[in-house]
Amino acid sequence: MTARTHAGHRLAIITRRLRLLGNGQFGTVFKGKLEGDPNDVAIKVPQPNCTSSNLKSMLSEIKIMICVGQHPNIVSILGAYTKEIRQGAYFLSTW
Repeated sequence: MTARTHAGHRLAIITRRLRLLGNGQFGTVFKGKLEGDPNDVAIKVPQPNCTSSNLKSMLSEIKIMICVGQHPNIVSILGAYTKEIRQGAYFLSTW
């Protein structure tokens, strides 16, 4: 799996090291690693059969995280892959 940052850089997720953290209204969150980075990341994937309304909310969440940028009380977004969001696209944030 790969995601792109808003600057266009690629981020590669090590899929064999994913661990389920929990489920929310819009998606499932996994703890994982990026290739070449020792830090943990959170990976959010839409729920199967997610409604259009929920997908729009998830996209809004991504946009808000990008606009907020770095803040000490909010996790930072590292990148997102939304081209195939209905098939389970995802976004990444710092742990």
